[in-house]
Amino acid sequence: MDNVDNVDNARPNRRRYLSTLACLVVSASLLGCTETEADAESDPPLDRPEPAPYDPELETPPSEASFGPEQIALAIPAAVELATSVRPELVLTAFEELWVHADDTCPAADVVVSEDGKNTDYFWINSCLSEDGTFFSGVMLGSVFEQVLDDGTLDQGFTLNSGGSSFIIYTPEGEFLQVAAYMEVHTYTYEGGMAWGNYFTGNVLTDPARAGDDPLLNSEIEGTVYTSFSDYLGDRSAYVGGNFTGPLGDAISGVMLDEIVIADQSCALEVYGGAHVRDVAGAWHDADFGSSYDDPDPEGACEACGTLAFDGEMIGEFCSNETAMKSFIGWETAPW
Repeated sequence: MDNVDNVDNARPNRRRYLSTLACLVVSASLLGCTETEADAESDPPLDRPEPAPYDPELETPPSEASFGPEQIALAIPAAVELATSVRPELVLTAFEELWVHADDTCPAADVVVSEDGKNTDYFWINSCLSEDGTFFSGVMLGSVFEQVLDDGTLDQGFTLNSGGSSFIIYTPEGEFLQVAAYMEVHTYTYEGGMAWGNYFTGNVLTDPARAGDDPLLNSEIEGTVYTSFSDYLGDRSAYVGGNFTGPLGDAISGVMLDEIVIADQSCALEVYGGAHVRDVAGAWHDADFGSSYDDPDPEGACEACGTLAFDGEMIGEFCSNETAMKSFIGWETAPW
């Protein structure tokens, strides 16, 4: 069980993600979305790794910016779109489809189902072949749950955890699922609205037939992504953060979304937070929308504009497409 503790300790900003999600659940005006002193002390902001060259012949990152305001204006909506495309429930579906190959001797899992059938816990650690020849190996902990919170909110979701290592299920027909990740999904239903939250860190790979063109199941996305969406009495918010790599074009090697919030609570569009985009040489470009969810800038928040800096020096202003940014809170019945 030590591996479980290690994975839990390795989940950066999970407390801040859950705290922010709780704020979005019943709107900032009701909860007063401010970070607690405990959160601030125990959950520091994501640290960007030191720039390191990917080209072995390059000793230091370039001294000039690789991206200007126009490129960053396009890169940010693309990064937000990629982050919001991460759907851990697809991993759960793949697991449940392959779990039919398990039996009592392999992987000899502990499966506990609640009396009402609404909650199921899984645990196994093994390396074996089941009776039909399916290979199970690694550590897996999971929980599918439905619970009513103290305030009456219905919380439905699941967790899936590879225990600080990885697990794989591989059938004789070539179907497989390999997970080296922790993921958590919540759907909250409460008086006046709903909220949805995802947390994912790690990487996943499954067979091509099952993966299709999904970037998460194809292992094209790696790192940490956390998103939450809320609809309270018609006021919508989207919260996106993380530090990850993925299919964002040949010129971008990684991105960090610094707690971006997109909201329509007081004007047509409010965007808070920032983003950091890394080029292939390892140099970071820092975009700042100039306000935060806790300390909004009324004069600048009603547009998707901000400033771009490189190596600590301001190099220009940018405006991301407002229609593209607003699309992240434009769902009909659910964000996905």
